[in-house]
Amino acid sequence: FPLQGCKSSEDNIAACAMMVQTIDYKEVNGKAVQVRITQNQEPEHFLRIFHGKLIVLKGDGRKMSDFNNKTMLFHIRGYLEYNTRAMQVEPVASSLNSNDAFVLIHQDYSYLWLGREANSEERKMARSVMSYLTNISDPAVILEGKEPDKFWEILGGKQDYATEIVSQVNGIEMPPRLFHCSNASGYYKVEEIVNFSQEDLYEDDVMLLDTFKE
Repeated sequence: FPLQGCKSSEDNIAACAMMVQTIDYKEVNGKAVQVRITQNQEPEHFLRIFHGKLIVLKGDGRKMSDFNNKTMLFHIRGYLEYNTRAMQVEPVASSLNSNDAFVLIHQDYSYLWLGREANSEERKMARSVMSYLTNISDPAVILEGKEPDKFWEILGGKQDYATEIVSQVNGIEMPPRLFHCSNASGYYKVEEIVNFSQEDLYEDDVMLLDTFKE
């Protein structure tokens, strides 16, 4: 699985492709099925490999030590054990979301922030991320609305953030779904975009956003 980060340079993409080819021919005589994966578009079978413990770093660091002494905020998202992941986001209050859990690491301070609608898998993943990144087995847990002043200070002050609750049916989350509609191939095709973000919108085509409620 060659994984292409959303900020990967052309040189890095080319180097990754060459490395995959080398490993393929060296290990299995070129018989491996290569599946290129783009960040934020990871298929289910890829996510299952990590058992809900995929951590994606933001920036140019090649190993965790490159991020020492930096403020880091991780967004924990997912609604099943196998598709939960931790994505590093900008360490500002506007990155928070009431539906999810977050891990904030800053020098001698580490917080596990739980949005009021964060599910059990996200809460469990948040603890795993905290333990992996800081070796803290019993982190300081903050419930939404109970934040200490130091928490907001680290994030640069209070800001508005996403608070609209994801729809649920019988306790099961029904997250929004995005569909790309296009006739570029000669016939009309509707394709779902999983784990979507704003960058997935196409200016020249029709996009359908299903929020379940509307």
